[in-house]
Amino acid sequence: MDACARTLADDASLEPALRPASVSTLSRGQHDAQALRRAYHDPAIQLRFSPPDTFAAQLFALMETERYEALGANRYEGVGRNLDARRADESSIDNIDASLQRLAQALVQACRHAFRHRPPSRQAIMTPNELSLLEQSLTAQIPDLVSQLDNQMAFATIARQVAQSLASSTGCDAAHGVSTAGDVDEDNAEDTNDEALNPEDPPETDEGAASEKRDGQTEEALSETPGESEPTDKLPDQALDEAPSAGPDPMIVVSGDTQPYRAFTTDFDEVMMASDGASSADLQQWRTALDQHIEVHGRLVRRLASRLQRALLARQRRHWQFDLDEGVLDSARLSRLVTDPLMPLSFKAESDMAFRNTTITLLIDNSRSMLGRPIMIAAACADILARTLERCGVSVEILGFTTVHLHGGESTERWKQMGEPVNPGRLNDLRHIVYKSADTPYRLARRNLGLMLDRDILKQNIDGEALLWAHKRLMKRPEQRRILMTISDGAPVDTSTLGANAGDYLARHLQQVIDSIERTDQVELVAIGIGHDVSRFYEQAVSVFDARQLGPVMLNQLESLFRKAA
Repeated sequence: MDACARTLADDASLEPALRPASVSTLSRGQHDAQALRRAYHDPAIQLRFSPPDTFAAQLFALMETERYEALGANRYEGVGRNLDARRADESSIDNIDASLQRLAQALVQACRHAFRHRPPSRQAIMTPNELSLLEQSLTAQIPDLVSQLDNQMAFATIARQVAQSLASSTGCDAAHGVSTAGDVDEDNAEDTNDEALNPEDPPETDEGAASEKRDGQTEEALSETPGESEPTDKLPDQALDEAPSAGPDPMIVVSGDTQPYRAFTTDFDEVMMASDGASSADLQQWRTALDQHIEVHGRLVRRLASRLQRALLARQRRHWQFDLDEGVLDSARLSRLVTDPLMPLSFKAESDMAFRNTTITLLIDNSRSMLGRPIMIAAACADILARTLERCGVSVEILGFTTVHLHGGESTERWKQMGEPVNPGRLNDLRHIVYKSADTPYRLARRNLGLMLDRDILKQNIDGEALLWAHKRLMKRPEQRRILMTISDGAPVDTSTLGANAGDYLARHLQQVIDSIERTDQVELVAIGIGHDVSRFYEQAVSVFDARQLGPVMLNQLESLFRKAA
């Protein structure tokens, strides 16, 4: 039996199972399950997609178990019989709260019936309400789940939705004491130690070294406040969709047969102005929530923004041109008149700094994995950055990228209608969002930034084409210096595209786009990874592993760029 399990798992290191002296069908099923888990299951992917809520995570794990066991049962009839015999002991369901076990058991039976293409070994008895919940959350997703049994990543994205929908419908979030990541209310309830400042306060004046020292002390004190050190903000603990980890992305399966990048069709792509993405009332509501977040959490970022502004303005005041025929009399050169009375008077004039001829594009990942605190903080930082740089005469454009649908869309439907040809290319409909154009004043665009808080906007992220779009817009600007800063929390992910192409299809295209931009040297490309190491893609990159570090890192990166150019 041990040899069979090692062959099934394709792993000679698989340890023998503990079993009684007489080998039973039950022990064979347990050993087969272990082998199938080793062969078809990636723990890193499960950890990455697992929902934060306890019950939803348990349902998600049950569906994943049914997936990899169905792969073995469908291929080997004997394995299926062994698994069915082992089902007498549903230990994973026994760990679930007793009031929710019946629904969990019904989910398992429904998945088993669909994944293994035959009736389950026993039926679960459900109340009409439980049956309704299961039908609403699962029935429409069954075909997609079955089609992705061989693709754990695509399967996990859909299974997560089903698990969260069931958990939310039962109201178990509150029962288990787990708040959903991304609720705006949690932001208003924490960090009460921060002193609220009006986001419309005028910029601080340069008070010299004493002011800088006070600011440094303030920043240090703020970073050590109890509200700023809560571990709940650590991004790896949020377990959001596509939640990345440090180092190489385990989701990217490198293959040697990746085809040239293309879109199956661009007929359904769209570029949307943020003002058209929702009603005025909804935009104002989200803007109010964003202002409340800035009030509670934004003091440190505003301090750093003021420091950046002072640095830029001070650098401008120190930049003079000398030995001019007109301007301000240069008193430092009056001594030359004593040695040479025929020497003409020397004048000086303050000139415009290079940063006054600079434009910056901020490209923000609007994928589902940004849901919650990351997108809230990204919106707040974009808001403060746009306001700060506008005061310094630097034009700022704020863009977002996502997809129209979470799993495919019109592009995928057309692909299916055409017989699902191989290597179709990108299969989701792009949605690129203009929150603030470079020529639009901040006061006219501030309400648009609230659209980032719309959960329905956040779908998938196809970074390569978004970067091309932002770069193309930036190249049309008249400014001499162009900076493109992208903020993302993971490698590009679109389940419909990756399910029909090589696993590294989107990642390779992103790398090609980045290499092309960096080679031309016409745009300075900077990347900030939220909880994700983006240095393997970008030459100039920095990673933050607490979402609240985003603001300081953004401003420090820009300050470094401006100082280097001066």
